[in-house]
Amino acid sequence: MKHLSYIVWVFCLFNLISTAVSKEIKKPSLTHVMTYVLQWDEKKVGLVEKIGEGRAIWPLTGYVVMADGTKGKIVGQTADWNNGISDNRYLMVDVRASVKLENGDFFHLRYEGRLSFTEEGQKKFGTQERLIPVKEFYLLSVGHMFTESEKYSDLHHAGIVLKGVDFVWPNITDGDKRGELKYEIFRATP
Repeated sequence: MKHLSYIVWVFCLFNLISTAVSKEIKKPSLTHVMTYVLQWDEKKVGLVEKIGEGRAIWPLTGYVVMADGTKGKIVGQTADWNNGISDNRYLMVDVRASVKLENGDFFHLRYEGRLSFTEEGQKKFGTQERLIPVKEFYLLSVGHMFTESEKYSDLHHAGIVLKGVDFVWPNITDGDKRGELKYEIFRATP
């Protein structure tokens, strides 16, 4: 009798596992959430804090445009705790950003990624010229969004993917340093 119940148990377990494995696993998809523009302007947000070994903290400002057209601005303690260039020549990105939308809702974004340059991009790096994505630079980051917004509640704890689509390194004009980095942000949905 014991032997028969063991066989039934194994059969049920095998059937359960076979059913689970036979179902197709859905690939995650990306849904556009917002256009996100980071700007650094030493007159508006302060000087870059150089902390040694190529590391620096870049205070940031900027704005967002949600996929539905709602606008917002970067506020508060927003910065890139840049870890400098890695051994394999990537610039390591580590950003925390706070956003206030025009309807009063707040978001917090936290993400990390890598910024790399092609040979053409390295020649333009540090100039006033815009860098062309993929051809001259690659920037991909992953992170999370947090919010108490009722309108955007589906974005609370959402995993996000950020793709750099425009980049102008801070140039020096009139003694000021100004630059801009534009991302498209996508929510990863299972």
